[in-house]
Amino acid sequence: MNRGSMEKEEIRDRLKAPRTVDGGRASGRLRRWLIPYIPRMMRSPAFWTWPMLGLVLSPPLVHAHPSTGFRIDQLRRRLEANPEDARLFVKRARVNREAGHWHAALVDLERALRLEPDNIDARVLYARTLIDAKRVRRGLEELKRIPETKRPIEAIFVEAEGLHALGQPVRAADRLREAEDHWPGETPPPPDFYFKRATWYAQGGPKWTLRAIEVLDEGMSRLGDLIALQSLAIELEERRGAWDKALERIERVRQTVSNPGKWLVREGEILVKAGRYGEARQALDDASTALSSLPPSRQESQSVRRLRERIASARARLDDRPSWRPAQ
Repeated sequence: MNRGSMEKEEIRDRLKAPRTVDGGRASGRLRRWLIPYIPRMMRSPAFWTWPMLGLVLSPPLVHAHPSTGFRIDQLRRRLEANPEDARLFVKRARVNREAGHWHAALVDLERALRLEPDNIDARVLYARTLIDAKRVRRGLEELKRIPETKRPIEAIFVEAEGLHALGQPVRAADRLREAEDHWPGETPPPPDFYFKRATWYAQGGPKWTLRAIEVLDEGMSRLGDLIALQSLAIELEERRGAWDKALERIERVRQTVSNPGKWLVREGEILVKAGRYGEARQALDDASTALSSLPPSRQESQSVRRLRERIASARARLDDRPSWRPAQ
């Protein structure tokens, strides 16, 4: 399994945003880690839940796919021949939503629901598209029209997104927890699921930090010691001043990577904050040595240059402390 990790700065950016969760590069790396799970997924009934989960946990595309116009034209022709087929309106709405054409998607979904008022898939997609279009409360109202006994798991994801969009990250995270109770099959949810729940709890304020860490540990107990989840846990332990726990987690990560340079840098920074200056200096020295052992092709990479800058910054903070200045 590819155990590449996200940059600390990316995680900090996520936590600083109180009302939004960007699904950019970090989410892309998480998706690559799902590849080893595909064979198990295809043998499980849960496999067919994943396409809709991807639509909910990932931000919609804001640019049309090169074939969008062609696909819409094809569906238009089919609708001309079958103007009462609600499924075709739903299909065209999906294409328009993927392209960010909210109004066109909503118009098609309204037509589909007039033809088939009990079409649950159309109702859920309608609610999701309303939320995309910033009509959040209306989207949540649409979900309430689905009987509780018939409400699919996708509707729970959409409701959670709507609650988060209204500035209620803790309620949104709680709703995702309910979705896990209804998860089909034996395959656990993907890493994104736990990452998002934890991020939302963390956005709820300091009193929810420990709950966010518990979610990450729960995810790792089911999926393995994934570096992305562990990295966010380290960030949260650091945020609450639990230096020893953060260092323990770093040590676990170091056992799984070929070159521990990045993690030694992070260890040194935490040790500086913890006031353990002698250990911090040793960790930073070890980090510098580890980075120097990298192949020449990586020595001049931007990521390594940033790590060296962090080492220099941490050493400067150490040198400002008289009792830990290097001997002359």
